[in-house]
Amino acid sequence: MKFSLVITLFLLTITANSQGELNFYINDLQISFPANTLTWIDSSQDRSISNFYKSKNQFTPAIPSKLSNLNGQLWILMPLANEYNTNNNYLVITNPHINHIRAWWLDQNFSVVKEQQPTGDHYAFQTREVIGLNYVFSKPLETCRYVLILIDKRKEILTANIHLANMTFLEKRLTQETILFGWLIGIVAVICIVSMALFIFIKEKVYLTYFFFLIFMLIYSVSDFGFANWLIAYSSGKNIDFIRPISLILGMIFYISFIEQILETKKTLQDIKKSLANNAFCIHRDVPCFL
Repeated sequence: MKFSLVITLFLLTITANSQGELNFYINDLQISFPANTLTWIDSSQDRSISNFYKSKNQFTPAIPSKLSNLNGQLWILMPLANEYNTNNNYLVITNPHINHIRAWWLDQNFSVVKEQQPTGDHYAFQTREVIGLNYVFSKPLETCRYVLILIDKRKEILTANIHLANMTFLEKRLTQETILFGWLIGIVAVICIVSMALFIFIKEKVYLTYFFFLIFMLIYSVSDFGFANWLIAYSSGKNIDFIRPISLILGMIFYISFIEQILETKKTLQDIKKSLANNAFCIHRDVPCFL
């Protein structure tokens, strides 16, 4: 029964019609993309600036509305209006599960002022300019008129929140990440220790089942928030996308098993309660009982 439920949930998950998003922010304020922003969905594997120069005529002013299962990489050419440039010296992309990202800061003639190092969750974590879950690119001191962004997450659901941000926003996000990681590890660790101690001393299987459920859900959460790349792939690029679905499925199995054991324990307690009630009635009436 438990495996049929897990398979059903898994099939519902993979057949769900999820939709990606492309959003623009000034710090925490969501607004429309700047006027004259251009985009292009490129089916090639060429992530170099030369590909942009030879394909500029293919860029269009339409912001893609469907970002699920793209058949290529997404290029975004975004003008930097004067009102956006004041103290907003960072480009921040706040989705930790983008496979490949590149960025270039351009002048009015589309010449490269600064080229950012390639990064993404398929690269070593240390390739990020700022060590954190978000992808951060600092604007050069020279005057820039455009930022060119390349995002490659083809054949998957793409959600990209693009921020032009100041240092205050960046520091706040880094602080939130640190607090989140601490609370996540701390709370789950305490519950896991308590569950294992109860299993050791009481010898009830339900505590062990709950322990493994928590472990797999912790693995899923650490991977989903992007901490797994920090812990596992800091100095070498690794594709660890498989961790989330596998840990989620295993967590479901142990959770369903935990619920089954709870229901079975409840039934056993009801039987014991009924038996005690019958015994009490027999003793009170001083008649033989056969249970």
